[in-house]
Amino acid sequence: MVALVLSRLVVWGAGLAALAIWGVHEPHATGFDPGGLTRPFGQIGNDLVGPGARWDSVWILQIGSGGYEPDPNRAAFFPLYPGLVALFGGGVVAGLLVSWACFLGALTLFHRLAVREVGAAAAPWATMALALFPGAHWFSAVYTESLFLLLSVGAVLAAREDRWLLAGACAALGAATRSAGVLLVVPLALLWWDAYRAGLRPPLGARVLVEQPA
Repeated sequence: MVALVLSRLVVWGAGLAALAIWGVHEPHATGFDPGGLTRPFGQIGNDLVGPGARWDSVWILQIGSGGYEPDPNRAAFFPLYPGLVALFGGGVVAGLLVSWACFLGALTLFHRLAVREVGAAAAPWATMALALFPGAHWFSAVYTESLFLLLSVGAVLAAREDRWLLAGACAALGAATRSAGVLLVVPLALLWWDAYRAGLRPPLGARVLVEQPA
């Protein structure tokens, strides 16, 4: 939670400062989003949500409110994230809440994975680095990044814990979030092979018990 709150304060503060200095790029305000999906709250409200509602957010909100027709270009955006936004009411606020919730879940799972991989002492630093690296801005925007991070980390963590059905489900949902999700099969296959070689997985995939030395 500390990583989430601290990083979002930094990210949102930087975004608001940028809007105050440079304003909104005119083609976005009038051409790219003629329906005003990313700016429905008036001048002050639009500025406050501005760091999280720009560019591709328009496509996502359009899909959430009207599906994939009539614009065939919407097919470039996979359905899981727009569907979740629509499920929670649609619009900018719903998109922000979904992204923030997914990012919190992703940070929680990442910390758990980091404890396993690099130890309890280094895990908080690794988690904070994830929350604060420059590209982390998009994890709190109306973008698919936070959901995809949650599912990717969840898939790897489940695999490391020998929970292969859950790992496969997370990977499948990741593929329903972004086209790159199909590539999650690569790390999962490598982790399965590593577990198999260590004697944790038999050829048919059934769980076996590994005897511990006395």
